[in-house]
Amino acid sequence: MPKVNVYDMQGNVVGEIELDSNIFGVEINTHCLHAAVVNNLANKRQGTHSTLLKSEVSGGGK
Repeated sequence: MPKVNVYDMQGNVVGEIELDSNIFGVEINTHCLHAAVVNNLANKRQGTHSTLLKSEVSGGGK
């Protein structure tokens, strides 16, 4: 199991813990990680950008 240091708020090492190798010892799937980050960033968008309705568009195209 990998061991990591535990730090306090001042940055001093106060201990050491062991991490579960079933969770932290696996190879990272970069495609899944990228998809999760893109999904998270897309969900943070407010999505209230104004667009023109059918009656607000000027011109007929001919």
